[in-house]
Amino acid sequence: MFTLKNFETYIDAKILARGQEYYENGSVGRLEKFGDGDYVAMVRGTSQYNVGVKLVKDEIEKWECDCPYDWGVICKHTVAVIFSIRDGDYNSGKSVVSDDLRKALIEISDEQLRDFTIRQLKQNWNFRKEFLLEFVEGFELDEEDEYWEDY
Repeated sequence: MFTLKNFETYIDAKILARGQEYYENGSVGRLEKFGDGDYVAMVRGTSQYNVGVKLVKDEIEKWECDCPYDWGVICKHTVAVIFSIRDGDYNSGKSVVSDDLRKALIEISDEQLRDFTIRQLKQNWNFRKEFLLEFVEGFELDEEDEYWEDY
């Protein structure tokens, strides 16, 4: 596994250079730290992408990006976020967005949360897919689901 200090040695040079360019051009937005080692950000590219990175101490344990990149282990959007994290370009503990999210989750009722979730399940295929994969044991995407993931 790679760390914040050595990640550059493990990433393809082309992806590393593009990720660094995205970082230096300010393409990483709303990078926030949620709790211990969980980071989320939006990265502007040809579209807007959501990126998540999980650190345990200094090790980069897990990452994900909703971009369509599938030619290697890690995409340029994630690399840009890792540069931002390493350089401390995030909101830590004082983030209005993360504080508001925590407050909302504490204050809303179970019924409100269920109603919201049902609306999102009806309107947002990606949310529905993630929900099913997370909470329905044995759920797998079928061929039609995989076809629509490309669009």
